[in-house]
Amino acid sequence: TAPAWVVGTLVHGALEQWLFPDGVVYARWAEAEARGRGITDAAELRNAVQRAARMLTRFQATELYAAMNDATQRLHEVPYTLATPDNALERGTLDALFYADGQWTLVEFKTDHVTDPAALIALLDSTDYRTQVMRYLNAAERLLGVRPRPALCFLNVGGAVRVVTEGI
Repeated sequence: TAPAWVVGTLVHGALEQWLFPDGVVYARWAEAEARGRGITDAAELRNAVQRAARMLTRFQATELYAAMNDATQRLHEVPYTLATPDNALERGTLDALFYADGQWTLVEFKTDHVTDPAALIALLDSTDYRTQVMRYLNAAERLLGVRPRPALCFLNVGGAVRVVTEGI
């Protein structure tokens, strides 16, 4: 089994390029990326590429994917550096921003393996994901001049995609 961090890296890289597993290009790209992350065993390589492909394919079946795909503007892996009120620097990278129907949406993708919706709630309560999204929303608002809608997109919840938009 390939390490989860490698699979997550493949998923984020594919999303950045808006590259999906519907042809040879994805497979070649994903294999090269996995090798570049130190995966040399053939079975482990297949596992990494297939697990990432499953998450990406599931995502393609969602309303969020459709909205992003049809968006007027879509930005991926947007780096930012902003001064905080105490004159420190805050740096980060926004997974995705897209503009559709007159509004910006910020999307933070997560590839954690979560068994079911109850485990997702527990994960949200035990991590800083909500805080992270709030920080990104504040940064995006400063950069765009308007506050985007949030979408925390979990790509691996019991074999499904779950998008959290409330309670962030």
